Amino acid sequence: MSDTKYAPLGKLSALQKLQVRLGNTGVRISPLGLLVGFFSMIALCYYILVPAPVPLQSTATQVSMKELIKASIEFAERGGKILVDIRNSPDIGQASKGTHDDVAAGDIGADDPVTNGDKESHKAMTFGFTKYFPTIHVVSEEHTAKPDLDAVAAPSNRNREVDRILTSDEFLDPNRITVWIDPLDATQEYTEDLRQYVTTMVCIVYDEKPIAGIIHKPFEKSTSWAWVGHGGNMVDNSASAPKNSVIVSRSHAGGVKDVAKASLGEDVTVVPAGGAGYKAVSLFEGVAEAYIHTTLIKKWDLCPGHAIIKAYGGNMSKLDGSEINYKYDADPKNEGGMVSSLHHYPEMQAAFKDAMNA
Repeated sequence: MSDTKYAPLGKLSALQKLQVRLGNTGVRISPLGLLVGFFSMIALCYYILVPAPVPLQSTATQVSMKELIKASIEFAERGGKILVDIRNSPDIGQASKGTHDDVAAGDIGADDPVTNGDKESHKAMTFGFTKYFPTIHVVSEEHTAKPDLDAVAAPSNRNREVDRILTSDEFLDPNRITVWIDPLDATQEYTEDLRQYVTTMVCIVYDEKPIAGIIHKPFEKSTSWAWVGHGGNMVDNSASAPKNSVIVSRSHAGGVKDVAKASLGEDVTVVPAGGAGYKAVSLFEGVAEAYIHTTLIKKWDLCPGHAIIKAYGGNMSKLDGSEINYKYDADPKNEGGMVSSLHHYPEMQAAFKDAMNA
């Protein structure tokens, strides 16, 4: 007879115990059957916990802003994950595009670097818009000659935070929509492993005006976003900013400090930092009262922060007060500097305009 039939239950395996208890019923337990059942339960749980994407209502002739914002957040986060993975790899593939004309040789940011992070994040973000919102205009800092769209996953179209905050939607003409993409803002800092400054960014423009912005910090796994006139997820702690303070680029800190002193007086506080997205978000965190840039800067750097700041009552413009045109066929270079602030824009703009004209 089988040893299993008469062995003490305490010495048997779980499967043998079950076989003993079911012995008189004629039911036999198959290990293969248990394995199949186990993996079936895992598949069922995955199906329940990771629901399928919600079909997009946007069409070739009308685009849902809520859907576009949800997709922008998801694409920015996809790009961010790639940046983290590549930064954690042994080789980030650093190369040089050339030099920045507005930065002196030898200064921080004089070289214009590019990495595998820039390239792969660009693909993840740009190809998503190209495939699923094919009739809008898309402008990215990086370029790919022949997009491969076959492997691009559909956006989930699920975001509880967006659904909670945005209680209404608008369908817009896609031909009047431009999406500006910065797949890696603060590339210089990325190469230096200064991770806190790194962001992926998306800006949604209607005609020439920014109407929604997304700034994702991949190493902190946090995403800031807002839609002008409808809301966002920002918390305004700007009241804690030091009086008479400005945040500026690390590569221009010295020159801007001189301009800031001429504009705001000797007691001005100048905070150097990397990344336009980081600096825009820092205004909400009370790091400084204004974000200033006195030289040429690209529009994909400015547009996301501009939209978010505008959504909360602030403003951004060139130093002379003129508006920045973000339409897809406009020059991507913004010349004439930039001034932005949540609650101190008029006085900051007037002060820096006078100093630059002096």
